[in-house]
Formats: sequence, structure tokens, C-alpha cells
Amino acid sequence: MAIATPGVYTREFEPAPPIQGVGTSNAAFLGAARLGPLLTPVEITSWDAFRATFGDQPVPGRYLWYAVRGFFENGGTTCYIVRISNATLASLTLQDGGGHATIVVTALAPGATGNSITVQVDPAHAITGNVFQHAAPVNNAAGTDVTVDTADNALRFRPGDVVVLASDTSKRATVVSITGQVVRLNTALTPVGADTLQLAPISSALGDTVVRLENVGVDPA
Repeated sequence: MAIATPGVYTREFEPAPPIQGVGTSNAAFLGAARLGPLLTPVEITSWDAFRATFGDQPVPGRYLWYAVRGFFENGGTTCYIVRISNATLASLTLQDGGGHATIVVTALAPGATGNSITVQVDPAHAITGNVFQHAAPVNNAAGTDVTVDTADNALRFRPGDVVVLASDTSKRATVVSITGQVVRLNTALTPVGADTLQLAPISSALGDTVVRLENVGVDPA
């Protein structure tokens, strides 16, 4: 016998998906270490990764190193390490021969490890005056071939040198080869009047050859 209940309706619905379980093998450790970023959680997935990031030796009197080793030796897979310390970056101000501060050298990582870094400074002698830039008078130019006045002057250049004409230093070319008086370039340069082929000025792009010193020395006296 069917029994009807006025005002009551039955509806079927899909149950909510089960709550995904949270891995119980994840752990977090906070403590002192010899290396590593300060106050920043770092995900570590192996004992070797911990030693590479935070140091392969424990800090005397501190237990972070031993706790993390025990975690991985007992089957742990992933943990988060936060290095706790009030350490600062070791630094040293270098002075020139006149006792003036010139360069500040700073350790990459904070902590006592930076205190063992040494800096060795070797004295050097500055070159005074203008440094000669290779140049050669141009006789004529045909396409990418520039003929200079003498073969000896052509040999002042080397393949790979970036050169310009004195009449227009905004247009540059690269030396491809030298044959006799002819300097072959990768792109044509058009001389104007009694022009000069020379190495590109100091304002050239990074990596260009702007000055080349050959068979020179500096008297230390």
C-alpha cells in the first residue's frame, strides 16, 4: 500500500566528491644552518638537496641538520626548510694606493661563511695619455672592398674588427679579410673625399674591438 505525504517531494542528487587526503609525509623545519636563504621557505625533496642548499655540516649546538637527516632516513619525501638567523652579509671595502675607498666586496650569502672569504689585490699601473687607435688613409672603395694607402697599414686591422670611416662614424662594418692593401668588409662603406678607415669609437656596442694593444708594455717605475 502506497502512502503519500502531502507537500513532501523526493529528489535525487549526486553526492559531493570525497575530500582529497593531505599527504602526511610533508614536514616543515625551522632552524639554524650554515648556508641558504634567510627567512624563506625552501622546498627540499632529498637529503643531498638539503646539504647542497643549507650546508653539508651541522651548526654546533643546533639540531636542524640532524632533524632533516632523520626525516629522509625514515622515508620522508618532501619538506620545507626555513633558515632562521640574524646573520648579515659580510663585506669589505678595498682602498687604492692613496687610501681612498674604491670597491666594496660583499658576500653572496649571509652568515659566518662569508667571514672566511679572502680578497687579493694586485697593484696595477694606469696608462696615461691617449691610446693609439688603428687607422689607415683610404685610396678608394668598391663595394665591400676598401683599398688603403699601403699594405702595412692594411695589416693594422684584423678580421673581426669593427671599423668606421672618419667621415661618418655612425655606419659600421666588420673586417672579413685583408689582402695586400685591400680590407674586405661585411658591408659597404662609402668614403667621402680624403677619408680614413679606423676602428670604431669607444661608444661602439659591447663586445666590439675598439682598441688593440700589440707588443707593448708598461714601465712599472
